[in-house]
Amino acid sequence: MEPKTYEIVDSVEKLHEALPEQHSMDDLVKLNDEMEEKICYLLGYNARQSLFGMISATSIMADGKLFVVTVVDVITKNIAPVVKKRVEAMAAAVEKHTAKYE
Repeated sequence: MEPKTYEIVDSVEKLHEALPEQHSMDDLVKLNDEMEEKICYLLGYNARQSLFGMISATSIMADGKLFVVTVVDVITKNIAPVVKKRVEAMAAAVEKHTAKYE
């Protein structure tokens, strides 16, 4: 994952808390489009139809979260083990190459 990916995940997770109490329909449409675009970028393909064909990114779920936050939670849960392995491999490589300088 690229560093920008973490910024997207972070911004989507904070989105629900940052929504204003009052907003126009145009604001919601724009917000919805932006969130769908970010999820597509995060996944690396156009997921609009498969993820958001029946429900919009800004739909509120039964637990009070936006649908897009639920999607990010699932993505994060699934990529966490991969990220952990990559970080561990990177740390091992750094240790290997810097050990002689300690």
